Amino acid sequence: MGLKIAFYILSLVLLGSAIYAIQAKSVIRSAFSLIICFLSVAGIFITLSAEFLAIIQVMVYIGAVAVLIIMTVMMTKQNEAGNKSNKLKIPAIIGALCVAALGCYTALTSKFSGTTSPIGTETDVLGVTLFDQSGYVLLVIIAALIILTAIVGAITVAREK
Repeated sequence: MGLKIAFYILSLVLLGSAIYAIQAKSVIRSAFSLIICFLSVAGIFITLSAEFLAIIQVMVYIGAVAVLIIMTVMMTKQNEAGNKSNKLKIPAIIGALCVAALGCYTALTSKFSGTTSPIGTETDVLGVTLFDQSGYVLLVIIAALIILTAIVGAITVAREK
């Protein structure tokens, strides 16, 4: 029962911070609200017994993406400008309501029980599955090389001449 209450509280925090991230006038406040949003998603992963996904959420999204957004905003002096009003606010709200309705319909009509995991819920089982010689070690190495290439490309583009 406690996990269910925590799930609903984290969901409300997630929705509130996501709405504030969109509506905030300051880009810095929007970025910090996005960090709260990412933390809420990590908390929801923990309540769903997906600890590995929660750790990845914190490391990748909060540790890299959100810090990158804040550093970019601070380096470009955009924090005083704020978000400008947009003519697409009404279509965005309509689109969001359509996606929410589709999500509710899918959740209510789905036959998925979601009680068992095909390989287990333990993080060590996931690690052995990923990094075993017969597992996905080659794909993980290729993904790391792609990320390294993107980092080197970003540094090359950002470097002053």
